[in-house]
Amino acid sequence: MADLPSSRVNVSRVFTRVGIDFCGPFSIKLLSGRFKKSYKCYICIFICFVVKSVHLEIVNSCSTDAFIDALKRFIARRGKPSDIYSDNGTNFVGANNELRKILKDLFNKESTGKIEDFIASEGIVWHFNPPATPHFGGLWEAGVKSLKSHLKRVVGNTVLTHEEFSTLVTQVEAVLNSRPLCNLSSDPNDDFVLTPAHFLVGSSLTALPDPDLTEVPINRQKLINLDSKISNADYEIYTDGSRIENETGFAVCILKVEINIQNYLFKLNTFNSVFQAELAAIEFAVNWAVKEKVKVNIHTDSLSSISAINSANTRSEFVNKVKSDIFKAKNMVGLSWIKAHVGIPGNELADQQAKLAITSGEKFVIPAPYSHLKGLLKNYIVNEWNEYWNRYDSASGIRERGYINQVSPKFLIHNKFLIYFLSGHGPFPSYLHRFKFLDSPHCICGMLGDADHYIFSCSLTKESI
Repeated sequence: MADLPSSRVNVSRVFTRVGIDFCGPFSIKLLSGRFKKSYKCYICIFICFVVKSVHLEIVNSCSTDAFIDALKRFIARRGKPSDIYSDNGTNFVGANNELRKILKDLFNKESTGKIEDFIASEGIVWHFNPPATPHFGGLWEAGVKSLKSHLKRVVGNTVLTHEEFSTLVTQVEAVLNSRPLCNLSSDPNDDFVLTPAHFLVGSSLTALPDPDLTEVPINRQKLINLDSKISNADYEIYTDGSRIENETGFAVCILKVEINIQNYLFKLNTFNSVFQAELAAIEFAVNWAVKEKVKVNIHTDSLSSISAINSANTRSEFVNKVKSDIFKAKNMVGLSWIKAHVGIPGNELADQQAKLAITSGEKFVIPAPYSHLKGLLKNYIVNEWNEYWNRYDSASGIRERGYINQVSPKFLIHNKFLIYFLSGHGPFPSYLHRFKFLDSPHCICGMLGDADHYIFSCSLTKESI
């Protein structure tokens, strides 16, 4: 394969060297609504030789003046090109009649002279490809193919208004300018892939804008920029939480040059969880560092606590309070996870002190977890349910209490036939007779046709059951 032309590889400003082609016609209408007259339009495509950036202009007619107007709009928006490349009008064999017509009109002797006068005044050099060499224009032919593919997928044969069609063409232009220029990297550290839009606006045109986090509350920020370890820390702090026999506590152990200088032990309420204890220990260590105005490294064996601190999806007010305190001390505190029970002296010390805090720690109050509140609410509802159950004196209520004497969330019935039997409400003659669906409440055997009859005494169904 031969080398690419110099115009394709030499460094230059975007749209310094461009190729031009037409596609169409497309049917559009001036106004929306039924029975509105439609007319034809065309799209002039400008494509940069170096970075493959695309610019699309709608042309309402195939006249030379309309094309020159489109070229003027392109120059006003993208800058003046030094070279323009296009197919010769006679080499579009196989193109449809409309396209041949526009190209013949554009590149006939009279029109060519008019165009040459304009581009000469602008200092632009126009290059025509030789006849019968469509492969010379492969770059813009590929652009036309991509443009038509997107238009067909979006609107099909729908006739849009001029405004709607103009909007759609501009959106397609953004998509074409956001295509990768190279293979996607498998490296997760690569932030973006290079596209033509990066040479136009500095980022992909279809990418979401970066969020402004300067006014975002701490509970909505996804990640606190907290170092895992501070090299010049004054103290190393190890934290741990523990729960034994429904009692919860936590410990904060402060070390300086591997010497334990201070331990803080706290006991929480019985309804507090180990997860809360771990978070409370981290928060206490952070606030201690702020109060003492020292730099510390905090080590915890609770990976769930660190995940909660880094998460943007938490709705717990306590977790958000911990995150807020950490955020205020982010230049003074390093926070890291360590593996538990692997012989790290500081972690083993914190584990022992956390167990001791359950019995001898100072009282420490933090909010109850949602799970505890949900449990209280559940017990309240079940108690209310049982009171209603015991005083419900209807026939079906008395019948059901004969089989189920107490309500329990653990005993849930989903079998409809068992519900028929327990409630007596089902496709039984005695029940259907109450609502005038049957003339008689009796079974065909002559007995009262209720649930007990079909289960225990009916000669027609007893044996099958």
